[in-house]
Parts: sequence; C-alpha cells; structure tokens
Amino acid sequence: MDHGGGVRTFGVRAGGDTFARERRQGTWRKVRRGACPALALARQAVTAIAHASVAVAAPTYPRTIGGAGHAGIYPSGLDVDGLGNLYVADTGGDQIAAYGPTGIELWRKGVRGPKTLTEFVDPRDVAYLNGVLYVGDTGNRRIGELNAATGLAIDAWSFPFGTILGVSAGRDAAGNDIILVTQDNKNCTQIFTPSGSLLRTVGSGPGTGDGQLKAPRDAATDSLGNVYIADYANNRVAKFSPTGV
Repeated sequence: MDHGGGVRTFGVRAGGDTFARERRQGTWRKVRRGACPALALARQAVTAIAHASVAVAAPTYPRTIGGAGHAGIYPSGLDVDGLGNLYVADTGGDQIAAYGPTGIELWRKGVRGPKTLTEFVDPRDVAYLNGVLYVGDTGNRRIGELNAATGLAIDAWSFPFGTILGVSAGRDAAGNDIILVTQDNKNCTQIFTPSGSLLRTVGSGPGTGDGQLKAPRDAATDSLGNVYIADYANNRVAKFSPTGV
C-alpha cells in the first residue's frame, strides 16, 4: 500500500467512504472498500469510539421530588442547608416543605390565610441561615421565620414590604450575615440583619440607568459583599458594591 509514498493519514466521510492522504504526493484519494484492511480496521475503531463517546455523555437523573403524573407541588423558590436538606416554597399550595438529601419529605407547614404565623399566601421564596428558614410570604407582604429542623413558626417581621419575589442569605463586606429581600414593585433589594432590622436599600426605579432596576426578581452576594440583582425587566444582572452604590 505504501508504493514509496506511504499513507500519512485517513478520514471517513459521513456516507461511509474512506479517504487516504499519501505522504509524498500530498493528495487525497478514495479507497475502495475492502482494498485496505488496515484502513478498514481503523475506520471501525473510529466508529466504535464515536459511539462510546455518545454513551458517556448521556445525563442521568437520580431522583425527582413531587408526584408523578400530577402536580403534587408548585415550587417557586428553594434553598439548601449544609447537610443537603432542601427547603421549598410551594407557592400554589401556600405551604413550605422540607426534604432530606434522598428526597424524603421531613415536614410541611402552612395553610392559606393572612393572620397566624403558619398561614401563608403565595409564598415565593425561602432562605436558610443558621437553623432558621426565612419565608418570603408574598401575599401577606411579610418575612416569616420557621425553625428549619421542625417547621415550627418562630416570628414574622413587621416591616412594610411590597411584592416579595426573592429572599436570600448572604454576607456583607465585613463578613456579617445578612438577609436580602427583593421586591419587584419597589424596584429594589433591601438588606436586613437576621433579626429583621433594615440596613440599607439597594437600587431604585423603575429605570434603565446605572443603579436603577425594573421589576427585579432576586439577589445574592459574593465573598467580598458585592450585591448582584436579577434585573428582570431590564434583561440584565446589576452589580452593586457592598454599600449599595
């Protein structure tokens, strides 16, 4: 097969034809099927590798939380603690639920209503911090606190919120724990101490300029205390310094 030139490399076209490039001539030529056993074997190896690559890339899903074939839960927001327990705001069910790492439900609390600490109206998000679950009780315009281990009510903040769409736990520039509450109708994210005292308001609007937001959805902090806000109606993520500038 060499004939003084030698095959330098080869390729296989999608239709199955094999081509060989000769070292001396530097040209490609089509090889008749069966004419070169070495190329045939190599071609089979390439095909096998391609099929193996497809098999390795296939995703796997270990488990699903919720009922099969029907809506057993209407989740809008969630958070996870350091042990892998999952906390879910079941907006459609007006409840908050906790699941273990394997998906087993640990507890479920809440009924629809505006008065007691275990009554919720369209809760949209939750945040876990130091054994406490902070609930964005959107319809009741408040933040509720639940014991993360048991789901029992602890307290509710008296601050006059707007439409709460996002609640998250973070840290400021000094490393202090903070709770971030994002309200789309107020076009801002407000930062609180874990006990519910307002520290600062980040953003204004509605608007498209620097520092302005339009129907924001949620927020998070990085290790330096910078604040990132999902600026929904402006189709962007806005970044603020730890002081809110």
